[in-house]
Amino acid sequence: MDSSLAPPAHTSITAQPSSPTSTPHSPLSLHSTPPTTPPSRSPSLPALPDPSPLTLQRRAQSDLASQRIGDRLLKGWAMLGEECPNDTCWGVPLVRKPGRAKGGRGDGGECVICGWGSEADGLGASAAGPSTARAAIRSTGAEDIVHTFHPTPTQPLPTPVTARLAPPPAPAASSARAAHLDSTPLLHGSSISHSVDALNQTLSTLSERLTVLSANPITADPIVIRTLVEAMGAVMDALAKARAMDM
Repeated sequence: MDSSLAPPAHTSITAQPSSPTSTPHSPLSLHSTPPTTPPSRSPSLPALPDPSPLTLQRRAQSDLASQRIGDRLLKGWAMLGEECPNDTCWGVPLVRKPGRAKGGRGDGGECVICGWGSEADGLGASAAGPSTARAAIRSTGAEDIVHTFHPTPTQPLPTPVTARLAPPPAPAASSARAAHLDSTPLLHGSSISHSVDALNQTLSTLSERLTVLSANPITADPIVIRTLVEAMGAVMDALAKARAMDM
């Protein structure tokens, strides 16, 4: 066979894989997560300053006033809608003794801290210095006690009194005493009912004052609000005890 008629041999051409286009190396891979930025910390709150001596004094006075007002409310006193006018008392409500007539100085109320408006204060003690008047009264009473138990040489000793037995009561006196004992529960119930009414009126007055102060919180004094809240708590405790006694 003629070699010129033979088909040309197929030349195998091996395709060379194209080299991938070189790309600049990126620091992040497809599966890598971006670094998280630490959360910014909120600025720390400034430390509160220590309370001033005046603030501590007002707190102590408020606690003392609440305690004394609570003790008087348990005894049937009424709290008024007025505050002590003395400059050394901060928002201390006035209280009125049961059975004391309204009108006059402070509407019959007195302060549990300085004693303003009390009976001793109304007899001539100065409102600016009630402590001086009370000290004078205490010193005078102490001198009287000393003179009573230690008489002077010129003072004659009291003559001893011979004890005598009282005669037996007459039948009429016994009957009157029995009638008085029978009426004692009625008087006791009437006194409790009067105390309940006074406590309800006091609680209503305190609620109204607290509402007025809370209407403008910018100008409201926290010490006065605290005193009102503690006084309301004392009134409610006293009211619960009085109602329990009336049952």
